[in-house]
Amino acid sequence: MMSLASKQQAEKGWYNRTWQPKRLATLVVFFIAVYILSGCNLATPVPQTLYPTQTASPTSTPIAVETLAPTVISQAQPVTLTIWVPPDLAQSASNEQGYLYDVYQSLLPTFPLLRSKVITKALSGPGGMVNLLVTTKPVDPSQLPDLVVIDAAELSALEHAGIPKPLELLLPQALWDDIYPFAIQAVRSGSSYIAVPFVTDLVFLVYNNAMVANPPRSWADLPAAQSEYIFPAGIGNGSSADTMILQYLAIGGRLQQDNGQLTFDQSLATQVLRNYQAGVDTGVIPANIRGLSTFEDCWELYYAGEVGMTNVPYSLFERSRSQLTRSRYAVIPTLNGETTTLAHSWVWIIVTDDPDKQVLAARYIEAATQPKQMADWARSQALLPTRRSALSLAIDDLPFRQFLESLLSNAYP
Repeated sequence: MMSLASKQQAEKGWYNRTWQPKRLATLVVFFIAVYILSGCNLATPVPQTLYPTQTASPTSTPIAVETLAPTVISQAQPVTLTIWVPPDLAQSASNEQGYLYDVYQSLLPTFPLLRSKVITKALSGPGGMVNLLVTTKPVDPSQLPDLVVIDAAELSALEHAGIPKPLELLLPQALWDDIYPFAIQAVRSGSSYIAVPFVTDLVFLVYNNAMVANPPRSWADLPAAQSEYIFPAGIGNGSSADTMILQYLAIGGRLQQDNGQLTFDQSLATQVLRNYQAGVDTGVIPANIRGLSTFEDCWELYYAGEVGMTNVPYSLFERSRSQLTRSRYAVIPTLNGETTTLAHSWVWIIVTDDPDKQVLAARYIEAATQPKQMADWARSQALLPTRRSALSLAIDDLPFRQFLESLLSNAYP
């Protein structure tokens, strides 16, 4: 079984702790999956026409690190930026080597009267930042922070409450151009950007090469691997819904129409579910998979050597990577062999209504998302940067970096 230390590390995984699906279509698919996988007969799997396998290749060229944009305000008095952050980020920033401390120090030569006040807030719950932001704004907006680090999945609720400020005119175009497309999609609202992504997590396949000679690329390849394959499939924190959505997207499913309305193709979802059941029937997927609700559940079985393949977030794999001498990585096998993954991000938003503070907050975000700053923070938390130019600073292993670049360039938010 997984050692206590490794299990404690796994429980710190950002993906499972924070990825709570917000989209109605995701929940619809999830409830259908639970219903069918709970024992309903799916009959014979729908025959699949395998599409040509597409291998994504890195096409981005790292850009030069841009200098901070000049300020348009003149400080005559000290100005304090109040920043709300989740506990993990605050812990990293609490000492002189911390991420936010370095950001603040980098701004002092240009803004010597700038002060920052970092306050730790849990993400959810009655005293969490989301609840406080939404409930405080209509009552006493002066009590709101100026800057917030938030889970990108919460942006829709915050935007509905009118909290995030548009950022496209406050930050240089070079920054937006350097961010991976999935992360841009996660923060775009119409023609505006309402947040800046800075770290992310994504899922891929990890397999034991002593048990699996060639990782499967498509669902049809699973039997040839001659090893059980597991992934989250039970009710839990949303990981099983995301796993199914990944398969749904790979075969052309959509969650949103061009006009922004939610959409859901029930026939494609049924196709995914039938293949789930077919995998269980043939023994490629173990029958007890309904009891695996999180990536930690799957990782514990894989780590113990009980299965040869599992889906895993980068954060969970990276924390244990040095101990896994027989483990290799690959794209997740999909129904048609199409390379697909989901990525989940943390983002910066500006909350203040004060125009001068908005400019200072934008300079703060710009400093915080410089490639080296972003890479250092991502590396310390076993996460990935959202800027192309930061990836090479965060990942030294060239083959692994190229693999991750391919996934990041083609991920869904």
